[in-house]
Amino acid sequence: MDWASVAGLALALAGILVGHTLDGGKFASLIQPAAFAIVVVGTLGATLLQSERRSFMLGLRMLRWVFIPPKSGRDLLSREIALWSLTARRDGLLSLEQYMGTQDKFIQKGLRLVVDGIQPDKLRSLLETDINAYEMRERQAAR
Repeated sequence: MDWASVAGLALALAGILVGHTLDGGKFASLIQPAAFAIVVVGTLGATLLQSERRSFMLGLRMLRWVFIPPKSGRDLLSREIALWSLTARRDGLLSLEQYMGTQDKFIQKGLRLVVDGIQPDKLRSLLETDINAYEMRERQAAR
């Protein structure tokens, strides 16, 4: 769990409560279901209005990442890349075809392009375009 997200949420709630109390308000006056519904439903409606359905749904799925970040398979991926490198060096680039059955579409595309013999600068350009498009979709959903 991301401690900064929990701390930020706690700090925000504490600030609201302290400010409200210092101004002479009572805690019970903060609990108003009608106001809560107006704010939450209004916010969701405004967000839906300004974004595409797919981005909105992705954003909702990403909401849990605030408290539970997605698992990273970096160690496994590093070992796989090292294996691909050894295989390509030992048996040639065509031998990488056996690894194209991976679930990750980005890796499939990269391996297919390598096996097809594309020039390294063109490969980099194509994969960077895919990365930029992915980042743009993620940013749009996070808004």
